[in-house]
Amino acid sequence: MPDFELPIDSVKSSFTQFKRLGALPGGGQKLVYHATDAEGRSYALKIIRQDRGPQDERTIREVMAAGKLNAPFFPKIFDAQYCRINETNCIYIVEEFIDGQSLATILEEQGAQSRSSIREIGTALLEALVHIEQADLVHRDIKPGNIMIGPGGRVVIIDFGIARHLDQKSITSPYAFFGPMTVGYCAPEQIR
Repeated sequence: MPDFELPIDSVKSSFTQFKRLGALPGGGQKLVYHATDAEGRSYALKIIRQDRGPQDERTIREVMAAGKLNAPFFPKIFDAQYCRINETNCIYIVEEFIDGQSLATILEEQGAQSRSSIREIGTALLEALVHIEQADLVHRDIKPGNIMIGPGGRVVIIDFGIARHLDQKSITSPYAFFGPMTVGYCAPEQIR
């Protein structure tokens, strides 16, 4: 659950380019909305409270990481800027809306998947990870909740919030009790 709230009317008046805004489940420190413009195109609008510290740097790096990846396995970033909403300094990100379900939801609702489905999702994830590695990134949080399955079975990896840029100094403490990872889904080398 996000650690801050903004009145929906204030969000709507700050983003008049969108005709409709509906709240989506947020993650970590961000508010997330399904936004629709006048032409009916859908976007994900993410709003993060600016803290003038490590979280701001993490947000900027998340945008940079996603922006480096130009493949169907990742949402496209359309805009990212600083803004002020209802006396709160924020950073917003407008990205492609993935109309689908997380793999976590699919597994919870449907249970075990067929071998062909597992093969298709697994193959797509391996291709996506190749793109991530070629961009000198490590996602660090690959888990069913961060894998979206869109129309036509499109596999999309989301949430680069704790991604490690191998060409930059890490800003996530390696000694955090449960970070930079999700316990139960992390690689053994992350635990070490």
